[in-house]
Amino acid sequence: MLRDLREGRSMLGLLPEGVDSSLLRSALLDGLEHFLHIEKIAISDLDAQMPAAALGQAMRVDWNASTTPRTVENLLKKASLPEVLFLEDFNELTEKGRVQWLQFMARWARECQGGDYADTSPPALCLLAEAAKVPYSFSSTKTPLLSIHVWRGIPATAEMQMLCQRVGGQDTTPLRYWKEYTIPSIAGSDLELADYLWEEEYCDGRTLAVVLKAFAEKRDWNQAELQAYPVHGPPQGTAYELYDRPLSSSLHRAWSRGIVHWTKYGLDCNSAVLAMLGEQEALDFRLWRGLNEFISPSIERTRLALCDHFTKSYGPDWPLWKKPESNIESQAVSETPFACSWGHLKFLLDDCPELAQEKRRWYRLVQCLWRIRNELSHGNPISLQEYEEFCRAT
Repeated sequence: MLRDLREGRSMLGLLPEGVDSSLLRSALLDGLEHFLHIEKIAISDLDAQMPAAALGQAMRVDWNASTTPRTVENLLKKASLPEVLFLEDFNELTEKGRVQWLQFMARWARECQGGDYADTSPPALCLLAEAAKVPYSFSSTKTPLLSIHVWRGIPATAEMQMLCQRVGGQDTTPLRYWKEYTIPSIAGSDLELADYLWEEEYCDGRTLAVVLKAFAEKRDWNQAELQAYPVHGPPQGTAYELYDRPLSSSLHRAWSRGIVHWTKYGLDCNSAVLAMLGEQEALDFRLWRGLNEFISPSIERTRLALCDHFTKSYGPDWPLWKKPESNIESQAVSETPFACSWGHLKFLLDDCPELAQEKRRWYRLVQCLWRIRNELSHGNPISLQEYEEFCRAT
């Protein structure tokens, strides 16, 4: 966006519902004001006339004669224009007014393309709009000096996690980490939903569904428009492939309403929509996805640390004191003791007198992580209570 404006390309930014445009506005202005001359104009305050005439009046253009046509071409010739005109309050216009200003932007870009700007960049227009208030046909307009940017996959999953870490601050309770792990997977790129989940309490898939339904009511979605979108049928492909793929008109509308959004997994249906449609299994999967990504590596590190401890204490043959039930695991542990699974660790502590001392020290940990690992490996999310048990054990 910044590069386009600095190079004299007008820019239309399309934002879905739930995105606070003031944050993007501030970021753009901060990135431009140190380099370019910018003028901000609230177009909703202008007289109800054609955009070229209204903008000329706002900028006190001397048309020289009352008969001079108030056109984009004449405005570019007459006015001493800043490098960027930041057009504000577009969303407050009537539908007719919005269409007029969009047509004005397209005409402006065409006139700038044909103008004489050999030594400098042409003046650029910048407009941020709710995507639902921009006709689908215009959202795919292609003009060399008019760029249309669509809010896709922002913030990314890793960025959402960093935001959760920042909000969590010095809090080290299990609840803080539970939310830090689960919110990025549940909220996707929906910042408003992420804020809502941080403030609400949920401890498993069922309570999560209740919280998400309450959030969905705030979005003013209706069942008819939700039923029109195939929840389990978004376009196939990676997120990166989908970024450049144009959306159909129905998917574009669903995106503009916040019903779907981009994540690192591709184009996802908003979790609050899943809750409204009673898709509990899909919600459980997203809860599991967030927990599994962060808990499973910790469980594996703990298993390897225990194997290392037992090997240093008893030598490499300790897993063979009781033969594993699986022939595959028997072969694996005969080659390396670090192949010993949680299930066999628990079995050894249960049945090996030689490990009685280790059982007193480690059995609670092994039993807890064996159970949680089994749940996660079968695609089942654990509850907050189980996660708290995991934290106490580790």
